[in-house]
Order: sequence, then structure tokens, then C-alpha cells
Amino acid sequence: MEGKIKAIIKADLEAQAKVKEAELKIQNAIMAITKDKDAVHKEVFDRAQKFVADERKKLLDQLAQSEKEGQQHFTQALHDLEERFSANQAKWLDELYQRSIRFEADNE
Repeated sequence: MEGKIKAIIKADLEAQAKVKEAELKIQNAIMAITKDKDAVHKEVFDRAQKFVADERKKLLDQLAQSEKEGQQHFTQALHDLEERFSANQAKWLDELYQRSIRFEADNE
């Protein structure tokens, strides 16, 4: 009988050791999964931040280019108007003078 009790105790101790070993494996697996999850989360977040930063830079560059082109168009339009005014200034002054003379002549 004593041998059977010792065998049961031995089997119980072995089972407890196996349970503890299984619990330790489960704990290690949970820690590894958590670590991997955190690493994946960090990688996804870093990629998203990089994507946002790259898109922001791209849009700011496009905006700067559009502003530059708009300024160039404005400068060119202003230059064209100044040239047109300079080219026609004498003609327009003469036309105003002639109309004024005709107006005075017609009203006398």
C-alpha cells in the first residue's frame, strides 16, 4: 500500500511539474505575443507617421510651387499691362486731347 501511495505522490508531483511547465510556456507565449503585438503596432504607427509626413511635405511642395507659379503669372501679367500702357499712352493721350477739342468745338 505504501508503494501505491508513493507512486500516486510521485505521479502527482510529476503532474504538478508538468502543469507548472505548461503554465510557464503559456505565460512565455503570452509575453511573446504581447511583445510581437507591440512591435507590429509600433511599426504600423511609424509607417503611418512617415506616410503622413511624406504626404504633408509633398502637399507643401505643391503649394509652394503653385504660389511660385501664381506669382510668376501675376508678374508677367503686370509686366504685359505696363508694356501695353507704355506703348499706347501717347496714342490714348492724343485721343483724349482730340476728343476734348472736338467736344469744345461742338459745344461752341
